[in-house]
Amino acid sequence: MTGTEAGGVAGGAVDIGPIEDSKEGAQLVEALLLLGRLLLASGDAVSDINVQLRAAATAWGAPEAQFIVLPNLMMASFDPNRPAHIMSRDLASDHLRLDQVIKVMHLAGLARRGRVQPAEAIALLQEIERSKLRRSILPEVIGTVVMTFGVALMFRPDDATIPLYLGLGALVGLIQALASRVPGLSAIMPVAIAFVAAVIAFSVTGDNDSLPIEALVPALTILLPGAVLTMSAIDLASGEVVTGSSRFLEGLLQLALLAFGIFAAASLLGVHPSAEESSGNGFASWTPWVGVLVFAVGVTLRESAPKQMFPWLLLVLYLAHGSQLLGDALFGPILSGFVATLVVVPFVRYAERFQSTPPAFALFMPAFLMLVPGALGLLGVSQLAAIEPSNGIGGMVSAISAILSIALGILVGTRLTTIVSAARSARNQLQQTIRLPGNGS
Repeated sequence: MTGTEAGGVAGGAVDIGPIEDSKEGAQLVEALLLLGRLLLASGDAVSDINVQLRAAATAWGAPEAQFIVLPNLMMASFDPNRPAHIMSRDLASDHLRLDQVIKVMHLAGLARRGRVQPAEAIALLQEIERSKLRRSILPEVIGTVVMTFGVALMFRPDDATIPLYLGLGALVGLIQALASRVPGLSAIMPVAIAFVAAVIAFSVTGDNDSLPIEALVPALTILLPGAVLTMSAIDLASGEVVTGSSRFLEGLLQLALLAFGIFAAASLLGVHPSAEESSGNGFASWTPWVGVLVFAVGVTLRESAPKQMFPWLLLVLYLAHGSQLLGDALFGPILSGFVATLVVVPFVRYAERFQSTPPAFALFMPAFLMLVPGALGLLGVSQLAAIEPSNGIGGMVSAISAILSIALGILVGTRLTTIVSAARSARNQLQQTIRLPGNGS
């Protein structure tokens, strides 16, 4: 990094203390807190957020800045003799779409390289926050329906169940879209949506004594906390115990609420949900590959992903699906997620180097939903509540193992790409060092 890039603001270090008497220092603090808030809302790992904030602070002339990042709180300190600056966020309402995540990650990259000033960063970050309020619920509902159908195709359902999947997808998307606009409702939405969806599903499917819970998974995919649980494992492995534990408990609570909603609906209607797989054979063996395409379209609609991102998104999803099938064939379903992430993470990290490629984290986010680490957990919790305790405990162990395998794949993939990048940089520096004496002679 050159001196010009490191300066970022007025070409040199910013006088940030005392903050109250420095306009530039106040802008730097506000920019870092806003950036941290939106990075947290993106769902990225806390260890990565810390690295990005420290790099941005250094580029803006405050290398002594220290950050403590928690799920709903961030503290920034620039002087050990003065109080830290605190920023809180509302977990229930802070959810960034893919288009917003891409903008935040791009801005964080500019900040790390000192190519944007704090005042400009503040304006851009505030615009990203305001863009959420101007969005219609129609794309969200339609996208949820398409995503539900895509996941259903991966399960190869019977022809007769397709209208049920589409109806449940529309219902779930509409309820969630409306609830996100009413303060205080988001916390109870998992159990409410699961209950309503299960009542409709169990009522429509008839008088079966054992109804497969798998029939509900496509409609509830957007509520499964796979990304939260996976990131919690990464945070714990990175030493972020408080954040990792909080996210892990948040994910388990959401799974429990979903399972309770299903169990309550089954009790009300007098049916017995089962964790057995359904025997749908209404489509050919290539149907799951079509489901990946449909799922990608649904993600693009629901998350307002930029059009130029779609080819990359489709490539990553197909790569993840194919790698997961390979891992399942070689090592079984528990380790299939490890194989998938071990392949996908280095790919998106490498692809990120090209200017036209979206950020690696934004590309990998939809893969969390498609790999469905939370689906196993949902089946395990429901089985624990409704059938036999021993089966339920086994299902929970399988769910946690699947989540840890995905987290391990992310960690190993990230470390491999870091090692390769460091080795490439060292090689380039060595070549330049060897070439310099020849050039001077």
